[in-house]
Amino acid sequence: MHEELGNRSDVARVTLNIGNVHSSTGNYAAALEHYHRALAVFEEIGNRTGVASVTLNIGNVHFSTGNYPSALENYHRALAVFEELGNSSKVARLTGNIGNVHYTTATTLGTRELPPRSGNA
Repeated sequence: MHEELGNRSDVARVTLNIGNVHSSTGNYAAALEHYHRALAVFEEIGNRTGVASVTLNIGNVHFSTGNYPSALENYHRALAVFEELGNSSKVARLTGNIGNVHYTTATTLGTRELPPRSGNA
């Protein structure tokens, strides 16, 4: 219906929410499909908050499936946008997510030593 009315923002938001449902039920392939569709629309309409939010969710799916390099790539991409937008709560969340990836991969490798954090501590 939103597509018929030409409301691209609502199309992206609804598509993102459908991806969230798939992700929460463990249907990660369908979640990624919907997230990538939503991402394309958010990019098309220039909604940077939407781009960052869906990129964060894509990172979460990759984390859940054990694809840690892709999780980190998406987390860093989302982090950069949220930093530019000045969204400190999302920056904090993403910093924690990045830390979780490093902790998980360090634990998987048999060590709990985490890499040093760059920037202000």
